[in-house]
Amino acid sequence: MSAGSELLIAILMAIGIVGTLIPFIPGLALVWFAGALWAFFDGGDGERMWLLAVMTLFTVIGFAAQFIIPAKAATSEQPAKGTLFVGGISGLVGFFVVPVIGAPIGFLIGIYLMNLLNSKNSDQAWQLTIKTTVAFGWAMIIQSICAVLVGFTWIVGLIIT
Repeated sequence: MSAGSELLIAILMAIGIVGTLIPFIPGLALVWFAGALWAFFDGGDGERMWLLAVMTLFTVIGFAAQFIIPAKAATSEQPAKGTLFVGGISGLVGFFVVPVIGAPIGFLIGIYLMNLLNSKNSDQAWQLTIKTTVAFGWAMIIQSICAVLVGFTWIVGLIIT
């Protein structure tokens, strides 16, 4: 692969890593996609396929964390059905109403309102909202770490191949 192609892969991976911290940007998928491009379009030999398998493992772990951790935190207190869905939709609306910072604000409002409708207790609803938000934060951190590990795997691949 040429130096220009490898630079493009590096740029895609950097955008993807930053994208893991920005709502509604598929950062981890972009990092994996860049790694897959590198693996397939530069010969696709056995070493690259093994490296792609490692990248895929990190990606699966990151995606699993994205869904499992917040869902487990939300279901531990028996929230209303659809709480995470409403939080996601209100986050999407918030993103367009107040660009960038509106997404987390909208998410918090949606989660809080669903919890409030379910519990009829504002203190309990707020505590569950905080618990769910912290779980999403942990999921985002794990996803970011997995994206960085995919990038490091690619760098190792550049060195050994």
